Order: sequence, then C-alpha cells, then structure tokens
Amino acid sequence: MGRLDGKGCGNQGWYDLAFVISPTNPNIVYAGGVNTYGSTNGGRNWSLVTEWYSNNPGIATIHADKHYYAYHPLTGHLFECNDGGIYKTSNPNSTLWTDISHGLSITQFYRNAVSDAATYALGGSQDNGSKGLQGGTWYDLTGGDGMDCQADPIDSNVFYTSTQNGGSINRTTNGGNNFTNVQNNMPGDPSGGWITPYIITPDSNNHLIAGYKHIYFSADRGSSWMSIQGTAITGGNCTRVAMTGGATPTIYAIFPDTQVVFFADNYVRGNTATFDTIKVPYGGTISDIMAHPTDSGRFYLTFSGYGSAKVAEYNLGAWSLRNAGLPNVPIRCLNYDTTYQVMYVGTDLGVFYMDSTTTGAWASFGKNMPFIEVLDIAINNTTKEIWAATYGRGMWSSILQGSVPAPPDTNDSTNIVVVIPYADDVFQLAPNPAKDDFKIIAGSSLLAGKAVMVNIIDYTGKTVWRKETVFNGGKTDVATNNLPPGVYIVELRDERAVLGRKRIVLQ
Repeated sequence: MGRLDGKGCGNQGWYDLAFVISPTNPNIVYAGGVNTYGSTNGGRNWSLVTEWYSNNPGIATIHADKHYYAYHPLTGHLFECNDGGIYKTSNPNSTLWTDISHGLSITQFYRNAVSDAATYALGGSQDNGSKGLQGGTWYDLTGGDGMDCQADPIDSNVFYTSTQNGGSINRTTNGGNNFTNVQNNMPGDPSGGWITPYIITPDSNNHLIAGYKHIYFSADRGSSWMSIQGTAITGGNCTRVAMTGGATPTIYAIFPDTQVVFFADNYVRGNTATFDTIKVPYGGTISDIMAHPTDSGRFYLTFSGYGSAKVAEYNLGAWSLRNAGLPNVPIRCLNYDTTYQVMYVGTDLGVFYMDSTTTGAWASFGKNMPFIEVLDIAINNTTKEIWAATYGRGMWSSILQGSVPAPPDTNDSTNIVVVIPYADDVFQLAPNPAKDDFKIIAGSSLLAGKAVMVNIIDYTGKTVWRKETVFNGGKTDVATNNLPPGVYIVELRDERAVLGRKRIVLQ
C-alpha cells in the first residue's frame, strides 16, 4: 500500500499509536495502531505486517492497540506491547510472533461479579473480553471490551456479561455455554456510557435494572424491557444504578456532571416511575452508589476526586462524611458484607474496610495487595471471600474481614492473587460441547512435533485426566474415559510452563 490514511489505526491514534526505527537500518520502520504496518524505504511506502482480525493469508494475527515497540540490543528481536500483552519476533514480516505475556498479572478489570450460589467469579476486562474463573483457571466468555457483569444469586447457570457503551448485555442460562444479547430487546436500541451499569434487583433474580439515558426495567431476565421514565433524565448516560429491597423499593441512579442523586421511591414493578433528585452537598465526581441493605432511607456515595469528599452517607435527609482513615486519593467503589457487617471501598491505593472494631474510621485491607486502583468489589458469603477487580494487576481475593481470626503474626496471609495464563492462539477444541471424545487442534504458536502434557482439570482444580502427546499433523485425539458431565479445563504444558488453557463442556 502507499501512504497511510489512518484507517489502519482504527481512528484511535489518540490512544494507541506506536513507532519504531530499526537500529541497523534507518529505512526499516514500523507503525502500529490497531494493526501494524511496515516500511523498507523510510515511510514512503507501507505494507500490512500484523492484523487484529485474520483476514489476510500469511499475515500474523496479533492483539490490537499497539502502545510501544522496542528492539533487543543483543538479539535484534522486536518486542511489541499492546492491549493483549507482550509479543516478540525475530522477523516482523513473518507469522513467527510469540506471545510472551502468559503468567503476567496485568489484566485491567473494569467490573467483577460473584454469587453466593456459585463458586466462580466473573470479570469484565479492558479490550480482553469478559472472563470466568473457576477451580483456579480462567476461561473466556464473551468478547469486546468486557464491562459490567452480574451473577444470578440463586441459579448458578445464569449470569450476564456486557460490552462497551452497553452495546450488548449477554445472558447465559447454561453456565456460559451459549449467550443471548438481551440488549437488543430494549426499545430504541440505546447506546450507553462506556461502562453501562445494570443490576439484578434485590427482590427477584428475574428482574433487571439498566441505566442508559433512560432507566430500563425487565421482569424476565432481559427478554423484554421498558423505559420506566417517559423522557431521558439528562443529556448524559447513567454511570451507576442501585435499588433497595422490599415490596415498594427505591431506585437510585447517578448521571455524569450532576451533583444530585436521581431516585424513584415506591416503585411498582412493570410501571413507569417518577424520578426526583436529592442534591449532593459535596463537590467531586460521584463514582458509586450503594443502598443500605436493610434501611430504605439510607444510601452511600463514593467520590473519585482528590477533594474533601471521599465517602458520604445520606440518612433520612441528613448528610455526613465518612472520610476518617482514607488516603486523599480517588474512591472508586463500595460494597457491604451483610454477614459480618463490614463495609469495603475500592481506592486508587487498594481496599479499605470499616467495621465495629474500627470505631468509625477506615482501615487498610491490603492483605499483600499492591497499591493499585480497585474499580469494583464483590462479596461471596458462601465461600467467605471478597473479590477486588483491579485496573492493571488482575483480580485479587481474600477471606472476608471477621470470617476467621487474624493470624497472630500478620494480617496478610489470607490473600491470594490469581495469575493464570491464557493463550487463545495455542490450541482449539472440537467439538465443544463434547460427549466423550474430542480433538485438540494446534494453533500457529504450537510447534509441530513438540511434546506436551495434556491435563483435564475439574471445577475443584483437581487433575482428573492426563496424557503426554505430540502434535504431529496439527491435532491429537482425547478420549475422556467417561468423565462425569460438567465443565472442565483442558491444559497444555511443556517441560517449563503452562502453554494455554481452554474450557470444555462434557455432556
């Protein structure tokens, strides 16, 4: 191709635009946005080197959104940093690119979700889709930018994922084997905020509330929706929604650039609602809202700025700040553990908590977590775990405050960090779901003739099947020997590390 017209960067050069010149030949240059282009004559002519989607034979498929290139000064390898991790190659114009980011805990999670009825955790991640975690292993659910996600509190087979701007709200009723986009059922096909909020309501696991320019209600898990107010509340898109329990609940909504809380009390399901406003007497951007779990006249706000307001409580017309013990950094989210009566907030410096022993002040809930931005907090009272979605260090979990006595020496031993490699280009499984037998089909990054160990792992993390094999001809057969029906993880390992993992459903 000749002169670049910018379309190869997907019109997002403001976000991802990288450039590098060969240290051995100044005429060899590479530029990347969504795809990567190369030139051998100093930029006068360009050709496609890698692409995000597999549209052109002989062109390597590498993750989109390029941020940095660097040559190794000794080996000459070119390294690429993008929204999918780190790749390297000895020949950029070939298909011989290697993803070397497996095992790095660097995922940027926007939101997470757990359920007392399930043992899995869900996460929506920046440019890497929505993912599930079960038995210590990650697996992919839906694509795009993974955003808000919700897990049914009663039926573990039902959960929801979503994509940027609320373009899809994906419902599964069979544990993630299939998804249906229920956003398509909304009147007017609305487009929402970057992270479009929606919740499963406290009164029924069949009811959903979603916030766009309108607030929408569904009584049938998204199969149908109605706008519950006649006109758009503001010119912006809703950023957070919350709802109290009870027969006539209150719905709360936060919209950008407004220092008010929109609310509709005594809501009757299936009817329109009258929204009113409560003026917030504090400055700063409201980042989250949480209705008190038992007191219908009380809610809490968090603020994402560096001003005086961090956490505010509203109680029957009276406002108060709950800032004591918090650092002067943005507060991103909050949640409340009803079992042990502990409130948690996610900040730019990790998680803080407040209970009866902290005498009205917040205390750090670090538990070995790095000082990192926490965008969402989820609580599973069955497993007694708190889950923190961080923007840049993956997902973290810990035993809930108050669930077990603290160790005598340290408060930090209860933490786990989940660092599980995933590699979509290593192999595929077919058929999936399968009866007893299926094939493992080698991807481009798995070298022919390479000896690997195949493990099948159940939901508890136990290896229930194992075989050493060599991928001659690009595939190998697996006979599961009548394993019980269920969801399993297929893992490939070599002598050094895990190469990749994929989920399979055995029927």
